[in-house]
Amino acid sequence: MKSAETAAATRTAHEEVIESLRRLILSGELAPGARLVQTALAKRLGVSSTPVREALRDLTAEGLVDFDAFRGAVVNRPTLDELEEIYDMRAALTPLSVKRSVLKSSPEAIAEAEAIALRMPEAEIGAWIEDNHRFHLLLEGSGKESRLVRTQRNLADISALYVGASVSEHSDRARAESDHLELVRAYRDRDLDRAVGITLSHLRTTLEAARRTFALTQKESS
Repeated sequence: MKSAETAAATRTAHEEVIESLRRLILSGELAPGARLVQTALAKRLGVSSTPVREALRDLTAEGLVDFDAFRGAVVNRPTLDELEEIYDMRAALTPLSVKRSVLKSSPEAIAEAEAIALRMPEAEIGAWIEDNHRFHLLLEGSGKESRLVRTQRNLADISALYVGASVSEHSDRARAESDHLELVRAYRDRDLDRAVGITLSHLRTTLEAARRTFALTQKESS
């Protein structure tokens, strides 16, 4: 009995550490290329090194963490080719995933997504990134946790590594915020074609912003 309780507690700590690290990475607080020292992360999160080690292993499988031969675990820094491939994959899956989620999304999820979209213009960049992530999870993750949803979520997480810097310009943020409100209307109207069109346009816009950001970071590092 005691071993079962211990295992359950370990699983809970493991899951909490994964979510905490994922949030720090996706918010940009742990930027692409940042070292992930197990002892430092364990101290920061108030846990032992074991769940941190397990979380880094899982996040490596998801593509958010990479292992450098000299620096150890680091936040993944996708190449431009990798980013473009990820966006191509997301675009290919979008018609299927969005049509399914539009039909399955609940009025409550749509209302919560709308509330997030309305507050985003006033948010600081860190909160904006978290809200952006939550917004898309609410809509695109509607219904059961299917293989398709998990795949799309994983691809979105990897591409989000450059979202913070990509939306730092006011015009990019304003365009994304406008897309979000249009997307809420399409979901509420159960308009499949419009929801797919808005999502694909949104992906193209964010890819262009990511390309600009990538070019700038390459220029600064050279």
